[in-house]
Amino acid sequence: MYSTITAISLISVTVSLVFTLGFYVGKIYTRKIDAKNKELAEIQEVSDRVDHIINKMVVHQESWKKRDAENELHAVQYLLEKAIEEEDYEEAARLRDLLKNNNLNEL
Repeated sequence: MYSTITAISLISVTVSLVFTLGFYVGKIYTRKIDAKNKELAEIQEVSDRVDHIINKMVVHQESWKKRDAENELHAVQYLLEKAIEEEDYEEAARLRDLLKNNNLNEL
């Protein structure tokens, strides 16, 4: 009878130790997994922010190109008016041709 009680106590203590050990090992493992998931989430967030900034730059580049073209057009029109005022008809003809052909890169 004494050996039966000792065996049951020994089994009970062993089971308790196994569950306690499993609990702490599980906690450590869960913390490592959670840390890895947090790191991956942070990397994804940074990646999303970089993508957002790049997309904004692409959108703004189109508007910058349009604004630059408009500024170039106004500059050629101003130069054309100045050439006519100064009676530099060769330059005025060249600028007129640029405006006709929309080939403003030849300035």
